[in-house]
Amino acid sequence: MKQLYEQHKTLDKNFLIKKIDEFILEDKANNDITTKHLTQNNDKRLAYIVCEEAMIFAGEQILKHIFENDKCEIYKQDGKKCESGDIIAEVQAPQEYLLTRERIVLNLLQRLSGIATLTAQYITAVNNDEIKILDTRKTTPGLRAFEKYAVTVGGGYNHRMDLEMGSMFKDNHFILSTQFTNLIQTFSDQHPNKKLQIEVDDYKQLTSICSNISCKLDAVLLDNMNPDEARQCINLIRKTYPSCFIELSGGINLNTIGNFKSLDLDGISIGALTHQAQSKNIKLEIQKI
Repeated sequence: MKQLYEQHKTLDKNFLIKKIDEFILEDKANNDITTKHLTQNNDKRLAYIVCEEAMIFAGEQILKHIFENDKCEIYKQDGKKCESGDIIAEVQAPQEYLLTRERIVLNLLQRLSGIATLTAQYITAVNNDEIKILDTRKTTPGLRAFEKYAVTVGGGYNHRMDLEMGSMFKDNHFILSTQFTNLIQTFSDQHPNKKLQIEVDDYKQLTSICSNISCKLDAVLLDNMNPDEARQCINLIRKTYPSCFIELSGGINLNTIGNFKSLDLDGISIGALTHQAQSKNIKLEIQKI
């Protein structure tokens, strides 16, 4: 299966350290006045991280990093199915550390597991191994790398990470130029090593582009089309640009994605993977003495 961009199946160690430090600072975790008042000593305590509903778990690297200096046994690896009551991990750490890191750990695990679970649901719904379920840049500011990582844990694929990685000429770009086919051609000439993708709204727009450019298109995004419109465009693209990545997007949800599974597509991008995913319920239980 061809893919357009690098996949983010792991979190860079230095990035992870930097972000966790930011989250600790944001939460003033080292100045927890409640915990400092409560704990007379800092003995190690046993705690369980527990699923409270069915999900696909994502966040193994987060647990390994936050508890790297403690005993942490992980029972559910990334991508594994969990049921309510399943123990994700067992941790032995100083009690103050458990209390001050609890919310940071759970916020991340809950969010990423929600994304991984929703991604897996879309893969099941499309029911076609040849069609990739792709994420978008509709991510939470500051959490993009985490969220794209969670998409791959759920079995999905990453689209471009940022605006520099590759181009996508969309309606709002074309509005700024009356000669948009020239715009595409000059971009290809000036940036021969960057991916070139265009978004089209209808068959007429696609035929105009195909007739007026000579450069290679790496990808075409068919935006807000019904199955018949998409099929007509796909036939033209396959004939004109045989190696082109064909992507569908816009207004597709779990109830409608099955309408497109018979099309000769390479991917369907779903913004909902990251901007509509619901966090999953996960708790940390510190054991009584």
